[in-house]
Amino acid sequence: MVSTAALTAPPALAAPREAPVAPRAVAAPSISVTGTGVSTYPAFSADVSRYGLRTGPGTGGTVQVRVSDVPASSLVTVNGRLTKPGTAVTLNGLGEGDEITVLVTADGATRHYTWVYLPAGFPLPQATTTGETGEGGVFLTLGSMLSNDAFATIVDDNGVPRFVRSLSKSNDFKLAPNGNYSVAVPTTTPGKSGDRIVELDAQFNEVASHETKGLVNTDFHDSVLLADGHVLLVGYEGVNGQIDATIQEQDADGEVVFDWTSADHFTPPQAQVSPMGDYAHINSVAPTADGNLIASFRNLSTVAKISRSTGEVLWRLGGKESDFTFVGDPYGGPCAQHTAYELASGNVLIFDNGAAARPAYAQTGQAGDFCPDPAATPPGSGAVARPQSRAVEYRLDEEAGTATMVWQHVPQGRFSIFAGSTQRLPNKNTMIGWAINGDNDFTQPVATEVDAAGDVVWSLRADGAISYRAFRHPAPDAIAPAITVPAAVKVAQDAVALPGFGCTDRGGSSLVRCTAPGLRGGYLDTRTRGTHTVAVTALDGAGNRTTRSFSYTVTRSAARTDLMVRRAGAPWRGAGVLTPKSPTTVSAKVAMGSRAKLRLALRNDGATATRLTLRSTAHKPGWRVRYTVGGRDITRAVLRGTWRTPRLAPGARATVTVVIARTSRKPARTFTVTARGTSSPVSTDRIAIKVR
Repeated sequence: MVSTAALTAPPALAAPREAPVAPRAVAAPSISVTGTGVSTYPAFSADVSRYGLRTGPGTGGTVQVRVSDVPASSLVTVNGRLTKPGTAVTLNGLGEGDEITVLVTADGATRHYTWVYLPAGFPLPQATTTGETGEGGVFLTLGSMLSNDAFATIVDDNGVPRFVRSLSKSNDFKLAPNGNYSVAVPTTTPGKSGDRIVELDAQFNEVASHETKGLVNTDFHDSVLLADGHVLLVGYEGVNGQIDATIQEQDADGEVVFDWTSADHFTPPQAQVSPMGDYAHINSVAPTADGNLIASFRNLSTVAKISRSTGEVLWRLGGKESDFTFVGDPYGGPCAQHTAYELASGNVLIFDNGAAARPAYAQTGQAGDFCPDPAATPPGSGAVARPQSRAVEYRLDEEAGTATMVWQHVPQGRFSIFAGSTQRLPNKNTMIGWAINGDNDFTQPVATEVDAAGDVVWSLRADGAISYRAFRHPAPDAIAPAITVPAAVKVAQDAVALPGFGCTDRGGSSLVRCTAPGLRGGYLDTRTRGTHTVAVTALDGAGNRTTRSFSYTVTRSAARTDLMVRRAGAPWRGAGVLTPKSPTTVSAKVAMGSRAKLRLALRNDGATATRLTLRSTAHKPGWRVRYTVGGRDITRAVLRGTWRTPRLAPGARATVTVVIARTSRKPARTFTVTARGTSSPVSTDRIAIKVR
């Protein structure tokens, strides 16, 4: 498994999106990560491309990545940087949400693996998928009731974040109707209490902050950023020892266009429970198709429809003064509910908590045996304990005054004492956020997705953490990959030089390509002197593409050997062909009893004066080879590799005569001669002489 180092360069040029890229089939490598307090999830698999990288306080943004078990011809990169298989790569400076991507290219196909660096304290999600889930990622605010730690995150079906950010006491992270995202965080505005609603754009940058005006409190329980620019906010205002619930609507200019308070429509005696005077306790608000509002009041056990023009309560669903009789509902209506809203069908979907006394939560004032007793006469006159939570849907007949239960999901024994959510998905599944279990049983899922039949298709446990709500929304990757490039680069001709660029991505769809045409086996092409430009392209799985260029200059090498050969009357062969993968070959036909004469030239193509050596392979039976310089026989020294030229200035050369005689009818032979520099770095060149 693996880890991440952020190459912190801003995306240089975000080009139009390309079609999403799927990895071709390539054998999975072995990838490991080491680091202080590091662990990964889920278990590594060839079919899984994204992983969470959990860290501890001592990790310090440093991890080591090692890739092995890949074909010898593979090209392996870590965050776009060429990596030798089997060698540990140390990555430093990692922060929350940074990604490490390993790309393995073999046989023309590339497989990618990504690890998301998670902040210390991020809980271990344990996801289970058993059916077809809805589109997008799951929005959560994972945290603890016992600390300020909280993480706003969007996770995939394996519980791996596509986005993660440490936000103390954050709640209600979701996609807003206006296309942006919103999350509630504690306010820092002087004279205000509660929270502010932070609006984030497609790249999760804060673009606005919303709070009530003319009121003291803005509450985290719910907010709606409407498509027309209006904003719905809720709050709690303390007046004369009681706490009234408020709803405020502001227009696109921030002007208040609707102010509503529960004090004008409800009284404390109507509450099922009245902790600290909080008789209503609003916890959700949503617009309806006819332009009005539906709001949920937990301590009244009532869902109310409110006129958006007059503020009048048009009807009350549940509670002591319900306008509806419940049909087919064994619980006789909602109790201490959350997240009530109108579906496209006109039905109302509710997360119905239930209620029961629990000593562990007595200090919250939100625990007690205060569910409406369905058997009480008259209705609403009694209260009972109901430690059972559910998601429930009602069809309302306002004329007949009936609320008929048409669907519910009731996992027996599951009791979310407060908070929670329901969401009907486009594929007819329902996402349910269970928040906190009333008996502190953290083995229970924090979120569950069920199909229309109520069967669980996905669930997530969170290692002791809770989430106020859970929503599944499309979360398209709108963050282009980032590319880092080196500053001015100078390399010697024919040197082996890493290109020095890197690519990273943190948009949630993973980096799938970091390429630059013109490289040689992943290295800079240093064969030709002069200035060259490299264009780097980074592509993520959503088709976001970034390009960025850099230049490098190839200078004359300090030590560089050029060996060439010619036959009489023929041009030189091998001139300028330096450090070849295979030697330059020249052929000569030699009849029995005759000989061939060739000339070798050893040229110093480097930048400083040096001496060059010449070495030949051993002679073969049936052939006699002599090497001479100015009539002096140097054959023995050439065979030993000890013959050296005088010191040659840059561009100067020395010549050697080669005479090959055929003494028998032995088959064709090849003699290889190698010229080697004596200065560092050592440079070699080869010529193969084939005689027949």
